[in-house]
Amino acid sequence: MPGDVKGGPAFTHISYDDFRIIRTNLLEGGNATIHDRLVPYTVFIDPQLGRVGLSETEAKAQGRNIRVAKLTMDYVARALEVDESRGFMKAIVDADTKQILGCVVLGLEGGRGHDHPADLR
Repeated sequence: MPGDVKGGPAFTHISYDDFRIIRTNLLEGGNATIHDRLVPYTVFIDPQLGRVGLSETEAKAQGRNIRVAKLTMDYVARALEVDESRGFMKAIVDADTKQILGCVVLGLEGGRGHDHPADLR
């Protein structure tokens, strides 16, 4: 795997993104880089905590004009189906550009949504 050679985070999803960069640069003549790459992670607590990008505190510390969208897990059909509605989802959005800066999921399978971080771009 590319991550075995270059160092850095040793996560499967990072190796997938390393492959995207190698493919883009070597086979497609592109100029992909790991600069500003988002590295999602999971804390395996009960329920799981998954996070990627900036937190609300980090975004505010950067002086960004942000909006925060928060939804409790009791609005998530899957959580209701298995009677596990503890937790929430929160997205941090740049109010000026409408760009999603970060996201956190504390809830049922909260760490499962980041198998391929390149899909977040």
